[in-house]
Amino acid sequence: MTRPQAGPSTPSRGGRFGCPRWALLARVVMLAGLCVPAFAQQLDLPRATLSAGGRVLVVQVARSPRQQQAGLMQREAMPRDEGMLFVFPADLARCLWMRDTPLALSAAFLDATGRIVEVIDLSARSDEIRCSSRPARYVLEMQAGWFADAGVSVGDVVSGLARDAD
Repeated sequence: MTRPQAGPSTPSRGGRFGCPRWALLARVVMLAGLCVPAFAQQLDLPRATLSAGGRVLVVQVARSPRQQQAGLMQREAMPRDEGMLFVFPADLARCLWMRDTPLALSAAFLDATGRIVEVIDLSARSDEIRCSSRPARYVLEMQAGWFADAGVSVGDVVSGLARDAD
């Protein structure tokens, strides 16, 4: 008595390529994911208009962890009165780094009322992690030196944040 031969559609052989179809699909999806850069330059975030030191600034608003992690990575240029606002759900110490960010930046840490509690300067492409010494609800990143040039410092208030807190 002979055993029946397994055909190409039997589960034991797994189909045409010797593995189950779902495994082949999983491999293709995984390899496709490796070809996508982790973070491309973000230009499609919502925008808000803020004011500080009598100057009007337009900022991209980063709310999700993924948007915040990408931040201004890959940004080669940015108009002087534009930046990025990071919105967080609570006042906590906030940490930043500049990996893959070719622009030097200044960052203002703001409390829930928009009052600046600290300003730091960040070097381009640095892996150094810089944290606020005080809790912050927002972080406003602008080109390096923007806050000093605008005469904006600790204790000043950035207005226009109310609609971004929701």
